[in-house]
Amino acid sequence: MSNLTFDLKKIRHTLHKNPELSGKEEKTSKFIFDYLLRFQPDVIFTKLCNYGLLAVFDSKKSGPTIIFRAELDALPINEENNYSYSSQFPNVSHSCGHDGHMSILLGLASILSKEKLKLKGKVILLFQPAEETANGAKCIVKNAVFSSLKPDYIFSIHNLPGFKKGQIVIKKGIFASASIGLIINLTGKTSHAGQPEKGNSPVNGLIEILRFLVDFPKSDLNDGDVITVIHIEMGEVAFGTSPGKAAIMATLRSYDDKKLESIKQKITKEISKSAEKFKLEFNIVWVEEFPSTLNDNECVDIVRLAADKLNREIKELNRSLSWSEDFSYYLKEIPGALFGIGSGINHPSLHNENYDFPDEIIETGIDVLFQIVTEIVSVEME
Repeated sequence: MSNLTFDLKKIRHTLHKNPELSGKEEKTSKFIFDYLLRFQPDVIFTKLCNYGLLAVFDSKKSGPTIIFRAELDALPINEENNYSYSSQFPNVSHSCGHDGHMSILLGLASILSKEKLKLKGKVILLFQPAEETANGAKCIVKNAVFSSLKPDYIFSIHNLPGFKKGQIVIKKGIFASASIGLIINLTGKTSHAGQPEKGNSPVNGLIEILRFLVDFPKSDLNDGDVITVIHIEMGEVAFGTSPGKAAIMATLRSYDDKKLESIKQKITKEISKSAEKFKLEFNIVWVEEFPSTLNDNECVDIVRLAADKLNREIKELNRSLSWSEDFSYYLKEIPGALFGIGSGINHPSLHNENYDFPDEIIETGIDVLFQIVTEIVSVEME
């Protein structure tokens, strides 16, 4: 496996150097497609939801259909590392490790090209666009090609800083939080700054709503419920003008989909009250919705068994992770599991300017994914 890992290290560095944002992964998709051709999958479906790819490795024998997913997209974050392969594009970087996840799936493709005839059923590699915005999985799940494959299982691996390097991190039930983005637009009436009484500034409404969001009643929050104000804007940079418009953006998180819906309703009611009080027009936009990532218990057991067979250290979480993943959309339709691979205890966190995927865990990721295939096929053959 060492030569394979060395090649994939170079590939990972190429992907890292050339990141593309969600929905714009054209060159990344082409790069993956060209590399997949070397492993002669039975078919490659392209242009799924713009730039998604599905590579099918078919044993030609009756058996389960197993899908493994990696993500194509990068983040609007300026990388501060100074590597030979650092991002060459300002304010765009693979700060979540999707370059490493893609490399792991390409490594799995190499093994499948040699081993598929020893298996049963099909193994499908999904390279998905737009994970960071939640648009990718939501679109893929509804895609006719994807649906026609009738998958029996779906898995995805995600690197996790803060855990021992190479450690396999699992959890039954909810693995990662639900979240949604909130945009509140407030409209009053502009006027001269010297005569603010002739207009209607949204400043008082903005302050009241902000205070409510920041001091959201603790009695209405469970463990894991978080409201984070991420952006505020009001008026223009014009010292002679009293503003007429304002906007507040926030992210809402909860381990529980129903609880998140309850928080949304309470916030909506409070915004309406404040807007009426200060005679403001308002509208609310909900964006980037991620349901909670609910793992199938039997699929988590398969991951545990695969890691154990490889003598990999296993860490079982006692609480869900606070970040969100659009892999949740697949898990609403297909039995599967999202699980982690440790990036190192002191490794820079995900979405950090100094984050870089550790090449040392590529081989572990490949081995675990292929062992998952082996475990499922062995069960199906019993």
